[in-house]
Amino acid sequence: YNIGYMFEQGYGVRKNLKNAVSFYEMSANDGYAPAALKVGIAYLKGIGVKANLKKALYYLQISAREGNKNANQILKVI
Repeated sequence: YNIGYMFEQGYGVRKNLKNAVSFYEMSANDGYAPAALKVGIAYLKGIGVKANLKKALYYLQISAREGNKNANQILKVI
């Protein structure tokens, strides 16, 4: 997750949203809710990846199951 954040913000590395999403996705697949939220939003909005509603829902649901209130709010709207 932290490496993804570094790529997202450009801390110590060149800012690269594609790499950020890739590292967030690894953490999300391990069940880390904040990472799943970031990946879900990335797929929802097409940030660093091609927009994909199916993947967005998948990751947002992972985050919501882990208790992330922001993910729950987003799922209510889409």
